[in-house]
Amino acid sequence: EVLRPFNAQCIMSDGYAAYGKIIRETKPETQHASCLVHWRREVLKAADFESQCTYIEQGSFKKAVGTYSERLSKSDPIPILNTVLMAVSKVFAEDKSVARTEEETREDYLKRLKTHREQYEKPYKEKIDRLMAELATMTNLKPSGKRYKVESADKTFYSDAVVYYFNHKEELWRFLENPECPLSSNEVECT
Repeated sequence: EVLRPFNAQCIMSDGYAAYGKIIRETKPETQHASCLVHWRREVLKAADFESQCTYIEQGSFKKAVGTYSERLSKSDPIPILNTVLMAVSKVFAEDKSVARTEEETREDYLKRLKTHREQYEKPYKEKIDRLMAELATMTNLKPSGKRYKVESADKTFYSDAVVYYFNHKEELWRFLENPECPLSSNEVECT
């Protein structure tokens, strides 16, 4: 009921599955976008970022580099996850580089933003898709109706990030097709 009087082209949410259903049922003309930052948090958790930082903070930079080097040679998912994180950072940097000028109309700005996203951000999305597909194979991701899951016996430390990505992939990248959609919900969550 809260959404009915609300008029928007795009509604951003985190990955909670019920939001998509509510938006589809109450505002079918409105696009649903998922927050890229919420998914990135799952990737950060999976990439064991905190442990790597702890090694470095304790002066064990060699240990951090050594651990990472070992993982590179063993087809470990950590380097793939770190590459995904770098690509996501590039997407945010590219998007931030496009600011509306004072003399620009909103329509002109949105057109320029859409073109920029298509040219500079979409290639990162395509790379991330390939990397996440590789991780999906490694974690034995399977379709389950309209969603994806990993069976309990196949769960890995990075399964949640993979499942989240494939269950929200279309919504995570909605901003590429609709310049009205932001990349994340940070603006409204941080105010």
